[in-house]
Amino acid sequence: MRVRLMLLLLCVGLSGWVPSAFALGNCSSDAYVRSFDARLSGAGCVPLVETTVHWAGGRQPLRMVTSVESAAEPSLVHLVAPIRSLAERAGRAMDEMGGVEIAPVTIYLTSLPPPPELGASQPTAALARPFPDECEVVFYWSPEGESYDFLMFTLAHELFHCISAKSFLSVYNHESAIWWAEGSAEYFAHLAYPGTSFSDGDIAEFDAGSPTQPLWSFTYSSVPFFFWLGQNEGPNAVSRFVHGLATGDGAAAEHAALRRMIDPGQWKQFGEDYLDGKIRQPAGRLMASTPQPGALRRITGPTTHRVASQPFVLHRERLSFARGKLYTLQQDNIDAGLSVGFSNTPGVWISPPDNVTACREDVLYRVLATTTEANGAATYQIALPPGIDSEGACCLVGEWSPTQASREGEIAILADVGAGQIAAAGGSLSCEPPEGTWLLSFSGDGTGSVDWQGFTNRCITRAQGGEMETASTRNGTTGFEWRTTGPGGGTARYVENSVEMTINMKLGPMTVLDRTAPDAGPSVESNGFAYQCTAETLSIQGIYGLNYRAGRYTRVSEPAP
Repeated sequence: MRVRLMLLLLCVGLSGWVPSAFALGNCSSDAYVRSFDARLSGAGCVPLVETTVHWAGGRQPLRMVTSVESAAEPSLVHLVAPIRSLAERAGRAMDEMGGVEIAPVTIYLTSLPPPPELGASQPTAALARPFPDECEVVFYWSPEGESYDFLMFTLAHELFHCISAKSFLSVYNHESAIWWAEGSAEYFAHLAYPGTSFSDGDIAEFDAGSPTQPLWSFTYSSVPFFFWLGQNEGPNAVSRFVHGLATGDGAAAEHAALRRMIDPGQWKQFGEDYLDGKIRQPAGRLMASTPQPGALRRITGPTTHRVASQPFVLHRERLSFARGKLYTLQQDNIDAGLSVGFSNTPGVWISPPDNVTACREDVLYRVLATTTEANGAATYQIALPPGIDSEGACCLVGEWSPTQASREGEIAILADVGAGQIAAAGGSLSCEPPEGTWLLSFSGDGTGSVDWQGFTNRCITRAQGGEMETASTRNGTTGFEWRTTGPGGGTARYVENSVEMTINMKLGPMTVLDRTAPDAGPSVESNGFAYQCTAETLSIQGIYGLNYRAGRYTRVSEPAP
């Protein structure tokens, strides 16, 4: 676990900055050396590396120094190349962000342990103290500690404190700025040193706290938001965002500034992308996040459910609808500014559904509630709709395709009715296998349909040396509202009929009839039907347009939740 310490905003007192009383960068000045850490009194300082940070807007010197005694440590030579690389990477990252600058920087490398008042639990830590003429970074380093990559990542983070104090002073000089000061510094370090896992611990803190904590209550662990902002709008968006943050202290000031800079749609989108695992660090590494899923509530029957959230909190929970039932959701009220999204498919978020179909298995929804304004809540009435609240009704829900025997049902009826009479007159009747099909659908909202898709019967009558071919084709939809009335029974009320019938008759090679006309539709507004249903098969009689020979079906698709 790494330790990186925020610059001492309060100790330095940025709101009342004054130039250093000592000569800038004068290693022979004990006052200058003690400004890094009072325990360094008498240690002096010796330059180890002197280089320059170049960016589009200018250049500033950067150097690393250490005590006279430590300068003889042979291993320090290995820091020369990494520090030069740090300066180059920092300059490139500054260009990517845009709108930033940096003061001259001195990094004092010491093997002293971090002072107890800094709260560091590990031997490696860094602390930035920005002054108007120079940004001082004290680097408490143990040679047996972290890798050089980690050390440079840590220093890049501290350099952004130097950059922030120079570039964003009006929004930087108060205590409550710590949330973005640390989160954006972490983002900058990833721009300079992309593809690392050094923020994974901070991301885990956001995972744990974001269901109840507002964004401004985090420090380093606000970095997921900056990853998202940079990923979606580019690194320059991070710079623009920080420029517009609060100039006053306290949670109310941070909230007001966030409302000004991030609209409700952006905050909602961040929450959805975060929960869906879509956020990436600079250069594309997927953010190592495991969001807390939120409380689980199991729904088994009629109930009232309340969802609430606070500004810039990612409130989430889960609703599990018990299998074997159809449910309705009705939003009673929702406070202004609150957005509530439901998702049962990764990457797909919808408004709270009017109906939930949980026929074959439990249906689990993730729920995300967000607001940027004020505390808000929404209330939902969950019910079992009358007439479709039984497990038998639930079995009906879905799309059904006729079996081959059902598709050939009309041919069988023709044979039953006409073939004998034609034969008695010395003729014959033969029919081809039908073309096209139809689908029978029952929806969880109590609607249904018979959708004819070019279903065609073609028969040939032969008599006295001649033949006549007759083809009948159906297209269109019969729509109905359905309810069950008990085990194996229900009613259908017809509300739509757009079916058209096309009849084509040929006498030998000559077409004698080719006509398309609307289907007459059902003669009654509603009627009963009988059914037997299993997980994969359906037998049904009584739906308009389907004769008694067209009564067997297999399931095409599961009902959508």
